Amino acid sequence: ESIVITNLNAEIEFVNDAFVRATGYSRGEAIGMNPRILHSGKTPKATFDSLWDALTHGRIWQGELHNRRKDGTEYIERATIGPIRQANGQVTHYVAVKLDITQRKRAEEQSARLTHLLTEAIESVEQGFTIYDENDRLLVCNETYREIYATSRDLIVPGATFEEIEGGT
Repeated sequence: ESIVITNLNAEIEFVNDAFVRATGYSRGEAIGMNPRILHSGKTPKATFDSLWDALTHGRIWQGELHNRRKDGTEYIERATIGPIRQANGQVTHYVAVKLDITQRKRAEEQSARLTHLLTEAIESVEQGFTIYDENDRLLVCNETYREIYATSRDLIVPGATFEEIEGGT
């Protein structure tokens, strides 16, 4: 996980090796800079508003940031950012712990696209269509199938067994 520590003016004072590997910026290039050097322009303004509202009120913020490496490639980070306090409670710095979740987000998007395509394909079948798992529990069915068993629609839910659905009519 990347770690970045800034002062209250948002000037970077420390980065760890994971930050260097993740961003392509050396420590020397990052120190003294604003984390804005990573902005891709794709993180919504509302995200930054929420982040700064939390920090200026002494709270921890968590969320996703769409950033850009030194070489221009973009990535998505899950970030937790919070204040560093002295013994007397005074906030002197902010610390960010960030994890690159780009691959996970891409996999989720691909899965959602495939699910959408599968759903469209299943709904296009003119007969009642179902898929059950190895334990005879319903995974998916199309609207035609629901219409055939309209008297027991409340039983036609994922996880219902074949016997529960067929026996409920």
